[in-house]
Amino acid sequence: MDVTELAFYAGYAFCQAVNVQSVLEPDALMVPFVVEWSEKSPSAKPYPAKTQKEAVQLQADAIGKIEQNFQPWSAGKDGLLSLSNGSKADVLVITSGSHELGSRLEVLHMYTTKPFALTGNFIVQPPYDEFLKKENGSSRFFASFIQGIQAHNFSGECMSYVANKS
Repeated sequence: MDVTELAFYAGYAFCQAVNVQSVLEPDALMVPFVVEWSEKSPSAKPYPAKTQKEAVQLQADAIGKIEQNFQPWSAGKDGLLSLSNGSKADVLVITSGSHELGSRLEVLHMYTTKPFALTGNFIVQPPYDEFLKKENGSSRFFASFIQGIQAHNFSGECMSYVANKS
């Protein structure tokens, strides 16, 4: 397994996050979810709780259990990104992992809620940002990421949000 496979898993989770976030009320927080990758098909499971902090902990616990079984996974939640001007932006935080690679892939994308729209570009966090700089790394990574989006039943709408981002 290499980072392009993680990109596929992350693409699927990104599409799930866009699907959920696009229908939420503007001030609502997305319930963190984990996509389990079984032999049958991917399954996104939400982890609701009384507080967002508790929900994120439930998500982390679920990921830990999946990792113990040496299975790949992907996950999504919303978060905040500090910008250079001191303000904060809402972001979709997409993570994927596999026991084989050790390091988790994290991809962020900013969005607005009134109405829902993607803004800016994808942000790939270290250490996989270096992969994008290698020969054909970026095109291989994003081709796999797009394939992950296309594997989701919301892919058409998701790609429309990606194409129309501001």
